[in-house]
Amino acid sequence: MKSVARMTVAGVGVLAVAAGWWTLTASAETPEDPVTVAETGAVATDTVTRRTLEHTEEFDGSLGYGDQFSLPGFANGTLSDAPDKGAVLRPGDMLYKVDEKPTYWTEGAVPMYRELSSGSEGVDVEQLQRFLQKGGYLDADVEIDGKFGGATRTAVKAWQDDHDLKKTGRIDGVQLLFLPYESIRVAAVPRVGEMVSGGVLEVTEPDLFVTVDVSARKKRAFEGQPVIEVETADGSRFSAEVESISAQQSQDAFGGQNYRVRLQIGVDSDQEPGDASIEAIDVLAENALTVPARALVALIEGGLIACGHVAGPLAQANERFSQARCALGEPLYLDVVAALRQAETKGLMKDTHSIQVIGGRYGLGSKEFTPAMVKSVFDELSKPAPKQVFTVGINDDVTGLSLDFDPEFEVVPEGMKQAVFFGLGSDGTVGANKNSIKIIGEGTDNYAQGYFVYDSKKAGAMTVSHLRFGPTPIRSTYLIRQAEFVACHRFDLLHQIGVLDYAKPGGIFLLNSPGDPNEAWDRLPREIQEQIVMKKIAMIDFMKVVVVRNC
Repeated sequence: MKSVARMTVAGVGVLAVAAGWWTLTASAETPEDPVTVAETGAVATDTVTRRTLEHTEEFDGSLGYGDQFSLPGFANGTLSDAPDKGAVLRPGDMLYKVDEKPTYWTEGAVPMYRELSSGSEGVDVEQLQRFLQKGGYLDADVEIDGKFGGATRTAVKAWQDDHDLKKTGRIDGVQLLFLPYESIRVAAVPRVGEMVSGGVLEVTEPDLFVTVDVSARKKRAFEGQPVIEVETADGSRFSAEVESISAQQSQDAFGGQNYRVRLQIGVDSDQEPGDASIEAIDVLAENALTVPARALVALIEGGLIACGHVAGPLAQANERFSQARCALGEPLYLDVVAALRQAETKGLMKDTHSIQVIGGRYGLGSKEFTPAMVKSVFDELSKPAPKQVFTVGINDDVTGLSLDFDPEFEVVPEGMKQAVFFGLGSDGTVGANKNSIKIIGEGTDNYAQGYFVYDSKKAGAMTVSHLRFGPTPIRSTYLIRQAEFVACHRFDLLHQIGVLDYAKPGGIFLLNSPGDPNEAWDRLPREIQEQIVMKKIAMIDFMKVVVVRNC
């Protein structure tokens, strides 16, 4: 028999224990090949290694240029020239020509909202003077005073002459636009020859960037100084840095604030926008001593310790492990493992390392925990190499940790009867069933149990009553799935839910059907008819107590 080290990573809700045996020795050497476990009597070993401990979170985002927006402008006529889509324009570049009259742009905070000419005053004139002076059209010794005088008029004429514009000494938004951008990228442009008006072009920011929408809790991954890697749709990978984190108007499913993270990324200009995958890597510790999780158990007083004899270097690294606060499992699992360890330490038990402990989760997706699932856990435990971590009740095709179970498996004590009633709120079904349970429980030697499912606003909503009674105490804490008697007090429900999914083979089906009872069978949905035939169910029409069909 070979010794095998086993340890679960999660254990909430379900625990199973069986016999097994393992131990550990530790070494402070650098990583080597795993030590092969010898035959009976040998000791399994694991190696203490030094490595960087990292925590990585993955996100879905998008790579793009941001929102597309229209330029302001005053052009009106036929488009005679325009830049190509995707072109990056910088201050001083021509935006377009309308009726062969060019419009240029430069950087500025105040828009060109009026014609500027002799006598004009204001911050927009001051902005124009700085532009002309920077371009060498206005002498450097001329004061920037925000007043459109003779020197400014001469400078405007000189600029107009250099840009193939009529030298009027006056300037407006048809000739020059001030835009609050360092550069812009052309996103959409009309075809030359089309009639246009306004700003003509649709533009975006010039550089690609990545955006990620996250919740308040998840945005922590981008705070501090994380290492961020971005993978684009074509498989290219780039490093990125956080540029900004801004609150959004939307909220998450729990009412929390949503945030948008903007990442700077250095990519080629020909990179196509699209989906992106983002990894935010937080370095927890560098050059830390580590051992495999299977070699550790949790102490009831907190912290982690290696099973068996702890080597000196590992003991010295205990503080590093405590700072990392790594968890091997969730509370129930760790409580059991710690209790076993403590029992052996105090001499209450021997050889607790031989006890196999596995842990898993149930109730995911609001699934009930049924006897069939319990059986699947113990079936798994009986295997030579059971899953140390598992889920039960759902089909987890991502992690592959789900346990298979037979949904038809039932544990029903001898003599117990089970019934399910479907009705509508305020039709008397729930009240009648409560009275039935009370009569059976108080007036007979039988034990009784009732569970009722209905909306808080019961009137008109569907109700489901689960009834059990029998000669022995009832400890079933789950809904009935294999009822000997199923009643449906509303015919329309047959088209909405699988009423006979709750019926066991050979059971009885009581139906309240409208119209002629002799035609009830023909009005049934085909799925219900097939279930009656396949399960050999006896159907009784409530309106005329006769057996309509008994297959």
